[in-house]
Amino acid sequence: MKRWLLTLSAALVFAALFFFVPGLSALQVLTWVQRFPSQNPGARFFHSMAYDEARGEAVLFGGFTGQDALADTWAWNGSDWVQRFPIQSPPVRYSHAMAYDGAREEVVLFGGFPFPAGTLFSDTWLWNGVNWTQSPTSGPSRRGAHSMAYDSGRRETLLFGGSSQTGGVLGDTWIWNGANWIQLFPTEAPPARMLFGMAYDEARGEVVLFGGTTLIAGQVFGDTWVWDGINWAQKSSIRLPPARRDHKMVYDRARQRVVLFGGISNDIAFSDTWSWDGSNWTEEAPPANPGPRARYGWAFDSTRNEAVLFGGTGYSAGVGFADTWVWSEVTVPDPVPIGPEIHYFALGDSVASGHGLMDDGTPCRRSDLAYPSKVAERLKERYKEVHFTSLACSGARVNFPVEFSDPYKFFSNQVNDVVSALRRIDGVPTVVTITIGANDFGWTELRQFTDLLYLSNLNRFQRIVNRIGASVRRTLRQQVPRLLRFQNVTVVLTEYHNPFNTNSVFFLGPGGRCGLIECYDRTEYAIHTLNNAIVQVYVDLGRPSNLKLTPIHGLFHGHESPRPSCGNNGPEVNDTWVQYKDDPDSNSFPDLPEDLGPDGPWLGDCLHPNSRGTDFYAAQVNSDLIGLSFGE
Repeated sequence: MKRWLLTLSAALVFAALFFFVPGLSALQVLTWVQRFPSQNPGARFFHSMAYDEARGEAVLFGGFTGQDALADTWAWNGSDWVQRFPIQSPPVRYSHAMAYDGAREEVVLFGGFPFPAGTLFSDTWLWNGVNWTQSPTSGPSRRGAHSMAYDSGRRETLLFGGSSQTGGVLGDTWIWNGANWIQLFPTEAPPARMLFGMAYDEARGEVVLFGGTTLIAGQVFGDTWVWDGINWAQKSSIRLPPARRDHKMVYDRARQRVVLFGGISNDIAFSDTWSWDGSNWTEEAPPANPGPRARYGWAFDSTRNEAVLFGGTGYSAGVGFADTWVWSEVTVPDPVPIGPEIHYFALGDSVASGHGLMDDGTPCRRSDLAYPSKVAERLKERYKEVHFTSLACSGARVNFPVEFSDPYKFFSNQVNDVVSALRRIDGVPTVVTITIGANDFGWTELRQFTDLLYLSNLNRFQRIVNRIGASVRRTLRQQVPRLLRFQNVTVVLTEYHNPFNTNSVFFLGPGGRCGLIECYDRTEYAIHTLNNAIVQVYVDLGRPSNLKLTPIHGLFHGHESPRPSCGNNGPEVNDTWVQYKDDPDSNSFPDLPEDLGPDGPWLGDCLHPNSRGTDFYAAQVNSDLIGLSFGE
């Protein structure tokens, strides 16, 4: 099958708001797709996953929450996570390794770090789909942060490297034959390392290893090695992924490529996807991705021809994620014009109103450059009449607003107006987009939000954020069904982007007690909590066909607030999708206290999408409207 390597603008804008009719030709786009299971494991990182081919499910075990280690077992069946409750289980651990032994139809687990800190594990456990059983055989020395891969050609599991009990790194090679561990002594091998990626390339019959790190001076590797069953050999490539650690690799059987995603190098977290064809690395260009991610679990689901990823963390190991993504091919239908008439209502806050984009200066700060206006323009390409109404209002909240300078600052009032209008519309296709919830976290009320960030106790910070997220979820769950009950109405809920770069001016305010990286991770936690609340509304309502979710978060990584006015790290101005000082399309330069900036007054918006950012919001919303028939 032809591989489509499309940029975001090419893939999503091309597909913008075209509707699927059975029998039409379609494009296959290889991309990341977020899944929304009815239940899932708790947030974690440093866990491990393997795909159990005999039972058609991906198995997840253990990991670390930032506060505790885990010993739970979960299975992914392609649509939902199901917790398993075996009679026997390995003790709590993290940074262990797992692989599926196809010859013996069992998952093999070895080693890992204990919690609390103590003696590392050197035990071997086997999962048969029902229970874990400990193997009595001895094997490699105690270790964690190693990797394993099942070599189906030789019917054995390969183990390499890791962190030793004494704090060093290892460079030994072992195989598991189903009964015993055997150490091998190749004439050539990669330098000792930990936290690297490894996968078996079935098409070429060799195990591929990339990257990792040492504990000596923190060296990070960017080298590629292959194992042929006897020796390791280093491979060259026309192009290489940047050096990194804390990433994972899987073999994509459908496309016969080894795939690598994310990881960390020093203080940089990656959100890039690379594939290895046996000779060279190629950077993929998916229209969406999970965002900067490391220390996640990942396994290739050979039944459904997609790789499933769960959890992980960002720049530091303080905050874990609990989202599920798959690397898969999706169908993008060819465009077809339909319908003479459509109604479109835009609801939400400043992101939807277009705050700062040469807005009207009223309390709601509405702009023709807002993403809903651009969605409406694309609708005009397919409909003779487009009735567009923006009720979005800067400062709007899901819950009770702080002030009433405009009635539309309260989300329920926006919904009330749409409901009244829908009662007068008889059978006309209608779209309602909703972007709401950020103000409930106070992220545009910088004094409130920075005070939240600077809370010294991470547990307290998470409790506050979780409480707000639950409140947003509860209220949206009440309001959205009021729209869904009308025939021919489709509601689109959008995620939010994280506007902050990793060295934001907001992290340098007075009294800050979180370091730069930790502060950024806290913003990621808040945004993920908000986005997860939005996802859960979709799940709570039974995943109705006329309710769509639009992923945004991953798209903006690498395009956050620019340097220098909004922080010292990239992106540069020409790469940002967020408003900045001297933005030619912006009139938004809030008058904030001088002490919020490191060098005097804070200049620039640094929070809201700029005109280019709204282009991508609109393109993603448009792409998620593909396939809607509006009851026809």
